[in-house]
Amino acid sequence: MTRNATVLAIITAMLAACSNGGGTSSGAIASGGTATFAENQSSGTVNYIFPMDALQYCQPSNAQFVYLQYRPLYSFGEGSQLVLNKSRSLAEPPIFSAGNTKVTIHLKGWRWSDGTPITSRDLTFWINLVKGTPNNWCQYIPGQFPDNISSIVSESDQQVTLTLDKAYSATWFTDTQLSQIIPIPQHAWDKTSANGSIGDYDQSNSGAQAVYAFLNGQAQDLKSYATNPLWQVVDGPWHLGAFRPEGYAELLPNSRYSGSPKPRLAKFVMEPFTSDTAEANVLQSKGLTYGYVPFEDLSQTRSFQARGYDLVPWPLLSISYVLLNYHNPIIGPIFSQTYVRQAMQSLIDEPAWIKAFLGTAGLVTNGPTPLTPPGVYAPPSEATPRFPYNPDQAITMLKDHGWNVQPDGTTSCAQPGDGNGQCGAGVPSGAKLEFTLQYVNGSTGLSQMMQALKSSFSKAGIKVDLTQGTGNQVVASASVCQPSEPACSWQAVQWGVPAWIVSNPYPSGESVFGTGGGANSGSYSDPINDRNLHAIEQSDDPGNWTRYVDYLATQVPDLWIPNTVNQVSAISKKLHGAVPQSALAQLTPEEWYFTQ
Repeated sequence: MTRNATVLAIITAMLAACSNGGGTSSGAIASGGTATFAENQSSGTVNYIFPMDALQYCQPSNAQFVYLQYRPLYSFGEGSQLVLNKSRSLAEPPIFSAGNTKVTIHLKGWRWSDGTPITSRDLTFWINLVKGTPNNWCQYIPGQFPDNISSIVSESDQQVTLTLDKAYSATWFTDTQLSQIIPIPQHAWDKTSANGSIGDYDQSNSGAQAVYAFLNGQAQDLKSYATNPLWQVVDGPWHLGAFRPEGYAELLPNSRYSGSPKPRLAKFVMEPFTSDTAEANVLQSKGLTYGYVPFEDLSQTRSFQARGYDLVPWPLLSISYVLLNYHNPIIGPIFSQTYVRQAMQSLIDEPAWIKAFLGTAGLVTNGPTPLTPPGVYAPPSEATPRFPYNPDQAITMLKDHGWNVQPDGTTSCAQPGDGNGQCGAGVPSGAKLEFTLQYVNGSTGLSQMMQALKSSFSKAGIKVDLTQGTGNQVVASASVCQPSEPACSWQAVQWGVPAWIVSNPYPSGESVFGTGGGANSGSYSDPINDRNLHAIEQSDDPGNWTRYVDYLATQVPDLWIPNTVNQVSAISKKLHGAVPQSALAQLTPEEWYFTQ
């Protein structure tokens, strides 16, 4: 068992000792009712509805919000299991042929909430918008979807055949490429203005760009979300009834939902909070149906349980890290030196931070692949850190590469150049090892970790200037940029723990660590890593995973820091169906119900 699995077992055992596991009390089923869900501070607050999110909107709360209303072509997750969920998917399992160069997709004949059938045209509509504006989609990776589609043929209104540019692993292509497709209502959205007519504008790049500009503009008008007729055409089990710009959402059952089960609740509410403390106060007053206990309050579990909540850990397929901006004109050339990143990693004491700040909710991050759920993809080698805490080693690494190390001061480059014993390419004489790190406010545990990082880095003369912002602010600030652009002033961010929640069951890191990846905000690029990722795409050979993980864990593209379970959920004992919780962070309140 990995260390992370052991920690998770300890949390579960601790809570089970005084909890029955979430919604297991007996009682008659009550029809209707309102379930209020707390948006976790580390996941951001809801601020985008269009199912094609740009990087600044690419966060868990938005993904949860969209998933309630717009179902992907292929949905994954059966409880905590990372498998294809056939009942929630809009299509039958894909059929691969011609040596895995063709994929045939059969839709199920579901309908939109206005009664219009979901057809192959809705599938190609979304694909065309991505093709026309790929850089506006946070999952876009050059060479991958939709670039790897040579042709799309609608065989009928319920069947589509994709011809691929080459053969791919069927598992990889289904789990990472097809899972990203979210059909959208072409009959209602294919227009370029609010009063414009519906057309086939998306079938040209310029038309697709105009349609995207219109829909994205509408999606930025948060005040109109509940009244804009665009957003009332949905295929998911819920539609929007009310919305406030701070991220408050009321969702009502879609009476024409084609899937199963149908919602039994009368209303589902997503409630934002400005801090973990604010959420905990409402939880203590019994104002939430489904909230979370802040990690710093886990010692008070009995208090929350006495108020009618079951406490249930929610582990996700995820890792945590501090994101580095390789394109920042000042610190970027220094971050680009592998030994600098390795030295900084040697100053991060994950076990001590977990013990001091996260307790039993803490999980180790040692590399690019999640260690939990255990036994999924992480090779055994990832259970061991490549650069365990060792300040002396960090100082030696810097001195050996030409740095004048000043503990508790500011270390600077004394030997510029790219030869042996020198600071490295692009690092000028006198360059200082100093950078600004912005992190999400509102979480005591994260704030304590960032303060500990600042203190530990000072032992090697690395000066870290800490700033804070809301989750939405931090995510928006960390944009992909070029060194000459004002937007490239950011240097490092920590936008929440977990930092990367994998949205599909195949945690290859192309979007986060691959060159040009849509979620690769820091612009990390390594040709060896790219080749390792390409090998994963072509074959299911487990050796490819080991090579990818072992190499990238050693390269330290971002600074690995302690991860956590997503949260320790506090679920009303009267609410049923919410457990087990999705390892992909999905919400499925259509499966929930109350008992009396």
